[in-house]
Order: sequence, then structure tokens, then C-alpha cells
Amino acid sequence: RSTEAVAKRLTQPREEIDVAAELRKADTQAELCRTQRRLAGLQRRSEASDAKAGLGPKLVGGSRWVHEEAEQQKANLAAGKTKDGKERGKVTGGGPAPSNVWIGSGGTDGGN
Repeated sequence: RSTEAVAKRLTQPREEIDVAAELRKADTQAELCRTQRRLAGLQRRSEASDAKAGLGPKLVGGSRWVHEEAEQQKANLAAGKTKDGKERGKVTGGGPAPSNVWIGSGGTDGGN
């Protein structure tokens, strides 16, 4: 990072994220889980030295679930796993493609 970029970030007001408001925005249980994981990642990163210096967002009104998830992510990363606890580097395959992935129509007939 250049000194100018760091100085520019330090002169801007620190972004505050209201954890409770973010959690209330979730409509389904799946959205709530994703939001908690995202906020836990922000919580984990906000405890790093860059964030303590004022470079990252500040979480306001954090719940104990977000703090617990952040601690779990830290433990998983320290153990050499991904932040959700899966083994790093292993390809999980053999099943159908996820529902949010387009795998094509299977041919070229009937389309552009």
C-alpha cells in the first residue's frame, strides 16, 4: 500500500455497521446464516492491526452469535482449514451442481 492510500483512508470517517440492523434484514433462515457468517468474518478482521488503526469497518451492537462464529472461524483458520471448517485444498465433487450454477443446456440446438 502506498502512504497516500493509507493517509486517505485514515482521513475518512470509519464506516459503522449496525449488526442488529443487518441481522433484522434477513428474511429466511438461510439469509440469516449467511449474514451471521459475513458479519463474523468482518468481526474477525476488525480485530486485526489494520482495523484497529482505523482502516476497517467498525461493528456496532454485535451479538454473541456473531462473536462466537468469529472465534470459530479463527480456530478453523489457525488449524489450517477454511473458515467454515472444511479441509483446505480438497475438491468436493461427485454430486449435482449447486442450484445457483448454470451448467448449460446440453447442446447447441434451439438457441443462439
